[in-house]
Amino acid sequence: MSYSRYNIVIIPPKNIEDRSLEISNRFSDDGYFTLNQRDIFPHLSLYHIPLGQGAINETKEIIQRTVQGIPYFDIQGKEYRCHLEGWVGIHYEKTMELTFIHERILEALKSAWCREFAREHSDIMGIRGGNIQEYGWTEARSYFNPHITLSRLKKVHCESVMEILHEYPMTDWSFRVKQVGLYDLGEHGTCTKLLQTFDLKRI
Repeated sequence: MSYSRYNIVIIPPKNIEDRSLEISNRFSDDGYFTLNQRDIFPHLSLYHIPLGQGAINETKEIIQRTVQGIPYFDIQGKEYRCHLEGWVGIHYEKTMELTFIHERILEALKSAWCREFAREHSDIMGIRGGNIQEYGWTEARSYFNPHITLSRLKKVHCESVMEILHEYPMTDWSFRVKQVGLYDLGEHGTCTKLLQTFDLKRI
């Protein structure tokens, strides 16, 4: 394998990070991972991208050029979800601004990602298969689902999970997007190492 996978993300502000860590820690006894600020970082994914060994510096430059002209914008929490696969998180309104930054980054990096990844996943069909072939990520475009993952549970018990989540008002999750980050992508979609941050346009 001549590529590694990375995650281009929105970096939430400290109050959102702190709340994410607090809730994730409440699920730590039954989770595959627990968010922290050392090697499992809270984030909102914009693009899981496979990159060849020599493409990382070019990718950083492209991200910088792409986001520096995008003004700060606000996003709002929509709902909590607990999935049968164990995923627990806060999902955000898929606004025009969120869709715009997601699609701008996809298009800017269209020639940079490693096609070997797509060849290895050519068995994926439908829209997700098309996304793999075009972007190297199944969750691109219409499947883009903005969220912050708080945990992935080994045993799913959504009723008690939702009771915990609803202790935290949905309005507390809204924030202004000011910064994007490039991270190493780890198991379960985690961000394990920050490689660089990129500031949006101050307004």
